[in-house]
Amino acid sequence: MQKPMDRRVQRTQESLKTAFTTLLGEYDFDDLSVKMITENANVGRKTFYLHYLDKYDLMDAVIDEYFEELADACKLDKPLEYVDKTKIWFDFFDERRSVFKKLFLSKGSYSFRDKFLKFTSNELIKKSDFKPSEDFNIKIRFLSCGVIGIIESFVLGTITQDVSKLSEQIAELIYGNLGLKVPRS
Repeated sequence: MQKPMDRRVQRTQESLKTAFTTLLGEYDFDDLSVKMITENANVGRKTFYLHYLDKYDLMDAVIDEYFEELADACKLDKPLEYVDKTKIWFDFFDERRSVFKKLFLSKGSYSFRDKFLKFTSNELIKKSDFKPSEDFNIKIRFLSCGVIGIIESFVLGTITQDVSKLSEQIAELIYGNLGLKVPRS
């Protein structure tokens, strides 16, 4: 059994994550410094380094938390139509647009894109009933990159289409390419 995290540690980490996301709304990721984060979180630099290696490590922790939250949102108790599941993704990124916009625009956030690609691929694999193969892996990679590209364009504002219509189109593309029928209401 894993020991629960000390509340002080938990509070400090939450304070640093909140400071990071707040500052990311105002500054580009590449311009953020550990000093800016610690001042905003009202903790010392030594305390920061007790919890994280650098701002990239903190970014990874925030991203992991966001993707856990998105995965949980997709696991709702009630069964949802494919379009509704796709809409959950767009709503999720829309609510956190200021943070994700800065991450998409950053030159130094490769780990964000890598984690996003792995997360998206895993979610698509869960929805598919195909056996893994080289062709299947190429299809999943292609669809994952497409989903990420559309979400990036949505977050950056180059796609301004209605979320419901966009979700419907993306669901058709994804599920059609996975060999699944998109149910119509």
